[in-house]
Amino acid sequence: MNTEPSKTPKQPPKLDFGSDNRSNNKKDDKSAENILGFVQENIKGIIVYVLLILSLAMLFFDSLTEYGSLIIGIIFGLYFVEELSYVVDQANALMERYGIIKTLVCGAALLALLIKAPLMLIGAWAVVLLKYFLVPENKKI
Repeated sequence: MNTEPSKTPKQPPKLDFGSDNRSNNKKDDKSAENILGFVQENIKGIIVYVLLILSLAMLFFDSLTEYGSLIIGIIFGLYFVEELSYVVDQANALMERYGIIKTLVCGAALLALLIKAPLMLIGAWAVVLLKYFLVPENKKI
């Protein structure tokens, strides 16, 4: 005789075909609230991401290239206004620090950008100049 206790076969996992959706709806509500909270907290960043994606897509169409580069230039200027202002303020010191060769290379690259994508540079510098002349130094954008 066999003295081992009889083993009951393992039951297959119970498949849920939506019979009890109450717990799933609570999870969905929480994730929707989390997403909505994230969007509300980061609305500026989301708008910038959408504008950057749209303006990058515009660069592929000849008729929209100028607008796309202008939007990218403005966003670049807004995000790097402090650094670009520093470069303008400290231009002589930077030339002395990095030497004439690096300064000429940087100038040539900026000139090439101005020739090939003028609105990008104009947009960035316009934002910097507006901030530089219109916003006092003790206030930040």
